[in-house]
Amino acid sequence: MNPAILLLAAMSCLIASAASAKSLLAVQVEQEMAMLALQAASEERVAKLNESYTAALTRLEAAAKNRGDLEVTLAAKQELESQLGSPLSKSEMAALRPEIARLRSKYDAALVEHATTTRDAESKQLDAYADQLLALQTALTKAGELDTALEAQELHQQTLKQVEELRTSMPKQAAQADARADPQARDQSRGSRLPAPSRSPRALPS
Repeated sequence: MNPAILLLAAMSCLIASAASAKSLLAVQVEQEMAMLALQAASEERVAKLNESYTAALTRLEAAAKNRGDLEVTLAAKQELESQLGSPLSKSEMAALRPEIARLRSKYDAALVEHATTTRDAESKQLDAYADQLLALQTALTKAGELDTALEAQELHQQTLKQVEELRTSMPKQAAQADARADPQARDQSRGSRLPAPSRSPRALPS
């Protein structure tokens, strides 16, 4: 066979291999950026929910103070000083004054809805990532980059596992709220934050 043809074929294989390897890294970077964007959006949404709830409590406190209602004023003040970001348990909700509980129930419902929405967005993003990894695994194998293909396969399997865990588990906030039966745990439990979106199942190569 013509040496020039052999050289051209060898160069084509090298180019294909390099392109495939770069594609795997590019997909990992894109996944990392997408998950960071989900995390930022989640944190922004929680901040807005906290701001809205705090504003409602402030209005309640001011109205109670204007009419001389000491108990409601103190209850609103105490709620304003508490840390937010996690739904209350039923027993914790029952311990609140009705005026506070009405506002808190709306806030908690919004938190749970947000957690579910975030989980669904994570699941869709991970599904897309898994599809890309599977396609790359095939391309890398064809290009003879077996080590990188194995890496793509491992990432693919880890991603599928992560998707399954997301789909079969309750939102963390709701699970924590249902598990807390002791009203005395309120101070500790309410300090927790909404979980950040899951990160890529494996760190990017340096």
